[in-house]
Amino acid sequence: MAPPGAANAALAARSRLSNPRGPWYEEEDARLIDEFNRGASLEQLGEMFQRTSDGIAARLVRLGAEGPSVQKSTLRNQISPG
Repeated sequence: MAPPGAANAALAARSRLSNPRGPWYEEEDARLIDEFNRGASLEQLGEMFQRTSDGIAARLVRLGAEGPSVQKSTLRNQISPG
């Protein structure tokens, strides 16, 4: 079970991002894959693209990227109580 206030913290984090649920463009996809392949973490990518780490992981999965950080985030989202 998530700690009290976790939902509010997630909402506050999303509101600080400039593009948390906006569309992705081809140029962003290409840059995302490039930065990911260079070793940027999900957190670093989130800062670069002004999106959540989970949003970054979801996009990487959609684009076919593989790696421990993507798999870990995807697995966490599949088993976390919602």
